[in-house]
Amino acid sequence: MSTHSNNEHDLHDEHNLHPESSGIKAQPILMFLIILTVSTAAVFVIIKGLLWGFARMDTMSPQTPATMVSGDARKLPPLPRLQGAPGAGSTATKDAPSELPLVEWADYNKKVNERIKGYGWVNKEAGVAHIDIERAKALIVERGLPMRPDASIAEIEKAAEARKALMNAGSNAGRMIKKQ
Repeated sequence: MSTHSNNEHDLHDEHNLHPESSGIKAQPILMFLIILTVSTAAVFVIIKGLLWGFARMDTMSPQTPATMVSGDARKLPPLPRLQGAPGAGSTATKDAPSELPLVEWADYNKKVNERIKGYGWVNKEAGVAHIDIERAKALIVERGLPMRPDASIAEIEKAAEARKALMNAGSNAGRMIKKQ
């Protein structure tokens, strides 16, 4: 008997199954989405209205802004200008752009190499000239390096000793350095 009544009770519960609750309520989520949609639409309408108003103001007063360049003459910024800026190049036209960095670098290297491999005067009155780098190396090998006068060598050695004493003094504010 008891088995029969339990089975009857179980059959009755199977027809009235209730799903397990997830704990998530749909109403707050839907309210948030509705409020978000309405506020997004309101902001869109406000921005469109501002853009329309600004465009209408521009057509009502067609004055040139103070920042625009007047006339056909363009005033270039003062030197030095950036590479690639108009008017800074070595070409004949005023508004031609200057050379690009890689082109300018190649021209500079070419000029330096020509000077290194060439001969010329540095100061003609003083008799100072520049010579080919390979010839200068050969002269140094033949004659040796030039020597300094003994007085300047002694002065350099004295400065080196003072520097060494100062560097080895530590954090005692120089109290251990001997006076020379």
